Amino acid sequence: MRLNVDVPFFLLLFAFGLSDSVTIHFIVYRTCYITLGFNESDCALLGTANATNEIAKLEQEVQPHVAILTTTKSLIEIFITATLCFFLGSWSDKYGRRPVIILTLTGYVISYSITTVISFYEYASPWFLLLSTIPVCLTGGFPAFLSVGICYLTETTMGLFEAVITMAGLLGTTSSSFAFHAFGYVITYIITSICILMSWIIVFTCVPESKINVEPESLISNLFKLSLVRDTIKTTFKRRERYDRAMLLTVALLTVVFLLAATADGNIIFLYLRRKLNWTLTHYTLFASCRKISWIAGSIIGGLLLHKFLGIEESVIILLGFLSVMANAFIQGIATKDWHMYIAAATICFGGSISPMTRSLISKLVDVEEYGKVFSFVILTETIVDLIGSPLYAYIYNQTIKELPGAFSFVTTGIYGFEVLLTLCIILMQLKRNDVGYVNLANDPLVIET
Repeated sequence: MRLNVDVPFFLLLFAFGLSDSVTIHFIVYRTCYITLGFNESDCALLGTANATNEIAKLEQEVQPHVAILTTTKSLIEIFITATLCFFLGSWSDKYGRRPVIILTLTGYVISYSITTVISFYEYASPWFLLLSTIPVCLTGGFPAFLSVGICYLTETTMGLFEAVITMAGLLGTTSSSFAFHAFGYVITYIITSICILMSWIIVFTCVPESKINVEPESLISNLFKLSLVRDTIKTTFKRRERYDRAMLLTVALLTVVFLLAATADGNIIFLYLRRKLNWTLTHYTLFASCRKISWIAGSIIGGLLLHKFLGIEESVIILLGFLSVMANAFIQGIATKDWHMYIAAATICFGGSISPMTRSLISKLVDVEEYGKVFSFVILTETIVDLIGSPLYAYIYNQTIKELPGAFSFVTTGIYGFEVLLTLCIILMQLKRNDVGYVNLANDPLVIET
């Protein structure tokens, strides 16, 4: 049986959605009674509906330490996986996409197995979770999986990839609080590990190679050749016809800045809602599910209805998307009641069109054999910039947690305003050139929210 890579993507993103918010809850709990030495029964009340004013004050003391740990974990993963992604993307152009996908999934299977073991030991420090980053770092992690997965999908078929993958996150996020309350940390992480293992098995047994002419020799010895880095940079910055190079670099910058804001904001939002509105894990996961539904609807409307059926340019849909996420960030920052956050979730809908439209635009500006190099460069740059974004947002949140915990959302609003200006520049460049020189694709590459 032959399957596409969107099935492993679905299982991996479902696993992430199932475990991510549980992991934050786990770190808060363990930091409270192990790292800081507070009463374990009080720590167990953090993020629950039974929290008192004293527990709310305790949460305020714990969260800065949690932000430091989560940021440290992210930075370690980002720094190493970004470097590997730079090599693996170009390497996959010669030797195939499938080996890289199998390699990165292997890392995640081992990583979540380690997390499961740590959760089993009641008095293990949350800092031991840093051990779970080692296999991810050594195998390329999500940047490599994403860049090579995009190349695979670009070379085969795309379909409703954005909607399918976001649905995976939706189902995982919705299930997370129920799985946690029903089974606890250990079983939840076991389920996560099994999902990723299934993803690995499917790729290994059912997903064919997408590259037609794959070089069969010197796979390992050529993995870390500096020529791969040189080719990647040369391909990305080489001179192109008309405004193609300027447009490519502008779209790359736009994509990088978008991930900076979206990822850094996403790392803080759960802590922010716990602090600002006293939300529990269950409340947060239901809200996150509503936001993902809005995201799915926007990706379908933008990608299929507006772009494919009505023929509206990618840049125009991208502009609509940034206006959408900018409104979301602003409302999120001024929210004082639960329903304000749900209005923000509704306004974010067209943000689901940003990633697929930027990837579609990039794929039309480069040749097929350049996909791996260009996409790996973009994702590498996104990952490196996240090295700045995550600690910056953590610092802003920790400094404003008492007076204005939503300050980071106003920073995000400003960043998206800058993105609007970049998108207008792309539209102007398109107006000054015709469509000759685009590589016409049967399907547009659609990628996930990060």
